[in-house]
Amino acid sequence: MKHAMTNMDAAGAGSLGPEARRAIDMFLRDWDKRMMLPSWLPTYKRAKESFARLIGTEENSVAGVPNVSTAAGMVANALSVGPRSSVVTSDMEFPSNYYPWILCRRRGATVKVAKSRGFRVPLEELERLIDDRTILVTLSHVTYTSGFRHDLEKLCRLSHRLGAFVFVDAHQSAGAIRLDVTESDVDFLATGSSKWLSALPGAGFLYVSPKVIDKLHTFLPGWLGSADPATVDAEEFVEADGARRFETGTPNILGYVAVGVALERLLDFGMERVEERILSLTGWLMEELDGLGFDVVTPRERRLRAGIVSFKGSSDSGVVVSELFERGIKVSHTEAGVRVSIHYTNKEEEIEHLLKSLREICPAG
Repeated sequence: MKHAMTNMDAAGAGSLGPEARRAIDMFLRDWDKRMMLPSWLPTYKRAKESFARLIGTEENSVAGVPNVSTAAGMVANALSVGPRSSVVTSDMEFPSNYYPWILCRRRGATVKVAKSRGFRVPLEELERLIDDRTILVTLSHVTYTSGFRHDLEKLCRLSHRLGAFVFVDAHQSAGAIRLDVTESDVDFLATGSSKWLSALPGAGFLYVSPKVIDKLHTFLPGWLGSADPATVDAEEFVEADGARRFETGTPNILGYVAVGVALERLLDFGMERVEERILSLTGWLMEELDGLGFDVVTPRERRLRAGIVSFKGSSDSGVVVSELFERGIKVSHTEAGVRVSIHYTNKEEEIEHLLKSLREICPAG
């Protein structure tokens, strides 16, 4: 029997909403005209403005980038990394926010990796590694395995006290919980577009704090990153004043059409309401999983989690994920077990269907 598919895997790939689909269809109907310069530039700029509103900053501090890997690589190469500098990260990072930094070793830097305990990274472990030689601390705001959420304000205070920058991979938090880069004092924050922002891949964002932008210069110049993109016959490259200096060539226009609409939907609903609904639904799910005998790995404290709930049971996690897929429920699994990631658009009856299915698949938890 075929089931309609319910997406409970926003941490893997979010669902493209009907508004975004309609916007893409409208753009495609008039493709030749819309792809002419400068007709798509306002769409691209509006998407960046909406993302800036989402994280509490101005559009001038936001660059469009394809994904977190690109953003991290750009920042890593823009920093003055040398033999007497170190980068601090953790053992719970997705490769997007790990590979670009370990390559700093080629320039003589030391990379220190904080060890997690029970799928959490204690602040004291980071404090042990950060010193006056640390040039940057880079972490995922919310980890992709257990959904553990770092306290960005405490992390930034600790890092800045010793003169280190902070780079945040927000791919598992942007669109799920409230973000305020001004309040937390983050230096860099990057996200992709295909998870909690519920859009097509390849239309991400990089925030660069106004406090640090003038200390960095792009290593990958492009016409969009120049001071005047309309000038095509310049003899010298003059980079843009703000974060736009990190932009290169023509972006994924359809991606920004979709993410722009998805961001407007989030902003209209209100991120406070989005976060409250996600935390309430995931809290309820964790209580029910406890009752079914599963070992919930995700932290219980609201301030330490977002939209991910990871759990283990007596059955193999991969088998459980496959069985759920056969019942029309899309989730995923990591080393932390079965990973359910619930967005604000998921419904209570969908969670009830998940729980009913888990009782059938794993009667003993």
